[in-house]
Amino acid sequence: MFKKNKKKLFHLLSIFVILIFSCVLFFPQLNGSKVEAGDMVSSDAKSKHIKEYMQNNNDLIYWNAAQFSGGPIYLLALGKKNNIMGYIDKAITFNHAAPIGLFFALGLVLYISLIFLNIDWKLSLVLSLVHMVSLMNFTLLEAGHYSKLYTLAYLPLILSGIIQTFKNRFISGGIFVAIGMSLAIYSGHVQMVYYLGISIAFFLIPLLIKSIRATNKSNLLKIIPILLVALLFGVLSNFSQLYSSLKFSEKTMRGGDVLEQEASPENKVGLDWEYAMNWSYTTKDFFNIIVPRIVGGGSQENISSENPLAKLLIQNGALVKNGKVAVPGYWSSMPFTSGGAYIGAGLFILFVISLVYLKNEYTIAFSLAFLVIFVLSLGSNFPIINKLFYNYFPMFDKFRAPSSVIAILPTFITIGTALGLQEIISAKDKKNMRFLLQGLSIGAGLIILILIIGNLSFSFLSTNDLKYDFSIQQIFIEGRKSLFNNDVFRSLLFTFLTAGLLILSYKSIIKKDVFLYILLAIVMSLDLIPISKRYFTEDNFVSKNKYEQNFQARPSDIQIANLEKKGRGFYRVLDLSVNTFNSAIPSVHHNQIGGYDPTKLQRYQDIIDYHIAKNNIKVLNMLNAKYIVNQKGEVQSNPNANGNAWFASNIKYVSTAKDEIESLNTIDNKTTAVINEKDFGNKFKTGNGSGSITLKEYQPDRLVYTSNSNEDELAVFSEIWYGGNPDWKAWIDGNEASIIRTDYILRAMEIPKGNHEIVMEFKPIPIGGIVSTIFSLLCILSIPISFYPYLKKQSNV
Repeated sequence: MFKKNKKKLFHLLSIFVILIFSCVLFFPQLNGSKVEAGDMVSSDAKSKHIKEYMQNNNDLIYWNAAQFSGGPIYLLALGKKNNIMGYIDKAITFNHAAPIGLFFALGLVLYISLIFLNIDWKLSLVLSLVHMVSLMNFTLLEAGHYSKLYTLAYLPLILSGIIQTFKNRFISGGIFVAIGMSLAIYSGHVQMVYYLGISIAFFLIPLLIKSIRATNKSNLLKIIPILLVALLFGVLSNFSQLYSSLKFSEKTMRGGDVLEQEASPENKVGLDWEYAMNWSYTTKDFFNIIVPRIVGGGSQENISSENPLAKLLIQNGALVKNGKVAVPGYWSSMPFTSGGAYIGAGLFILFVISLVYLKNEYTIAFSLAFLVIFVLSLGSNFPIINKLFYNYFPMFDKFRAPSSVIAILPTFITIGTALGLQEIISAKDKKNMRFLLQGLSIGAGLIILILIIGNLSFSFLSTNDLKYDFSIQQIFIEGRKSLFNNDVFRSLLFTFLTAGLLILSYKSIIKKDVFLYILLAIVMSLDLIPISKRYFTEDNFVSKNKYEQNFQARPSDIQIANLEKKGRGFYRVLDLSVNTFNSAIPSVHHNQIGGYDPTKLQRYQDIIDYHIAKNNIKVLNMLNAKYIVNQKGEVQSNPNANGNAWFASNIKYVSTAKDEIESLNTIDNKTTAVINEKDFGNKFKTGNGSGSITLKEYQPDRLVYTSNSNEDELAVFSEIWYGGNPDWKAWIDGNEASIIRTDYILRAMEIPKGNHEIVMEFKPIPIGGIVSTIFSLLCILSIPISFYPYLKKQSNV
């Protein structure tokens, strides 16, 4: 009985170790501290307003009035509650208790993925712990990219499931693919799932060729349908949120330029090539996976105060903290970067050795996946391939920052290493030493090649550095070259230390595998943790009170609040004291003209580019910019703001979007409404505009107006038009009414004469919710089935 339960106890022990390791890494969280990450501060700022409403009303709100004059906030959110796999996600992540819950999920999911590939539990535990402290995880955490990390946590399930099917474990393999796909999409960063899909497509090629060449092709006839059905289940469990996000994305910057599409209908939709490829690696950037400071590290890199570059900055007033100085480390071609994607020289050499040792089809499969990730990460620096993907591959043009594909690389490297290392360690044939030495030669040779090329040809200067005198440039070069050489030799050291442990095992100097695993864990942790701690330390944690200070009202906020007793829904603010269109902080206290969101509506971006950026005060008036905060933080009232709504006495009909937006330069938008007759017709009537229409009640997703007029009127509302599906709904005295678009970006309605109450509500109902519920339920019910063959096998041991 003990033997039958021994492995189960070891699995429980492993899970406990992963949990303890997560707690040790982020101990301050247990004391109530919170990670102060840039993107999370922005995310909390822009959504704080609607979260308060949701807490008070126990209802979901999908319209964020706090920034960009209002817009949908349900990218991959609307319909999400219909995927009941969310309960599994919450259980694994402790209800998204980041970072402890997040890193626990990273370790646990990989551990389960490896165990079902029949990897020894000790090796699975070691690789899971190493996977958790990969630098990419810490740089993403520091930046606040939580949804990306949650998505990455589930990717090993997909790859593990695929490999299981090719090893004739069809049931568990298919279920793993379905569950992994469901949870990864649910986590909200589809770009990572998309990149994984492309990589897996190439990964499958040699495995399929091997199956096709096999004498018995019956397995192939099972594998393909199983994988397709599993993929379908994973996608359909997220159908509702995917559909709503697809419809929403068509109206955002990711859906293509409205004006360019009109001018050239043959143009493809999606992000502009230059914008989409803005964060592209060069070849040397990519190899930060094995040499962390190959291109200097992060844009703000903490280095020893003894470094020549640090000394230069100290002379110019830079602060020294714990013997470190923050310097502009990164010098390659991207605009900036927070760190890198160092996977560990030790892990990399194990991966290379594993590739040398594995069967041909798996060696080629993992090598192809590695190559694809490398090519995709180069973006605009490898246009011959990436331009083809951009032009012809579905949805490829919806995503930006191709360098982010590097985040999926640890999944392939860790699983590939596990498969190879399992066979290497368990093999008794001493002739396999040659595979180990071959792999060591390739891995160490690559690092030595980087050392030689770097010292001979790297400039160690960014384009920004060229503005300095030659003597200053030389100090930059000397300082960065020192960082480069130190990290190259560091990587070589851990390469030989890690490979040396395998050699000692082959020589039977390390006699028991358990000691080998312990030593591997120690060496690779010593390799990775200090690098990760360069970018994330306990200093990244702050108390909850200090975190909330990010959202404290400034003098300008207090001044405006004292002037506006009715509340934030009755005015908007243009805040020039911050980076207006890249800061969500003012959204905490006011509904603002600016904000931060990479998925803002394309029409609003057009208004920014054509008018707000050119200081068109008439457009600011129609957006009800009642207050302008100047760069000094001083509040300036704008008495000419149009208010929440008004009656237009004239209509200017146009037939193109270009005419719509350009007409805003010439019309008086207080009296004239611009309507695109091609979209809405030309049969609208106006009165003399002498009546009144007033906002009576405000909630982010519900607006109530009262009107009084002696004639039928056309009301213009200082509210952003959103023509997606579902849309805003409107009622006049309880009778549903139509909303049209006016002035390129605003809403308008025909209002009959007399006294009326007008209500607008944004209560979108997700389409296909029942589909998501059914398929996610089937995924949950399949989980025990996937465990059954494994548990049965263990019980027979």
